[in-house]
This record gives sequence, C-alpha cells and structure tokens, in this order.
Amino acid sequence: MATLGQGQNFGEMAIMEKEPEIRTASVVSHTNVSLAVLMVSDFKQICDLYPRFRGNITQLIEQR
Repeated sequence: MATLGQGQNFGEMAIMEKEPEIRTASVVSHTNVSLAVLMVSDFKQICDLYPRFRGNITQLIEQR
C-alpha cells in the first residue's frame, strides 16, 4: 500500500506492459482530486519523443 501526493501517478505498470493483463491495483481518494486520463497511444508517443521520460517511468516501476 502507498500514499501518493500531488503530482504523483499510478497505472504506469499496466500501461508499460506489452500485453496488458487485468489490473491488480485499486485507488481510493481521501480528498477531492482531479484526474487526467492518458491513452496508451499518447503515452507511447510521449515515450518516443522523450526517452528520458520513459527511463524515469521504468525506474519508478522497478522501485515499486
């Protein structure tokens, strides 16, 4: 279990897999939040344009 703060993300493990499986994580908010949805195709395009971003996400996944 983890507590995320402002600007942190979730769902990166599922979006980085080549063949996504059923999601295994749930999220509960204790306050009002604003969420943004990032489609897989947009995520892949961002990773292609910004390889450092992909590296940061990969490192985050390894830490979790």
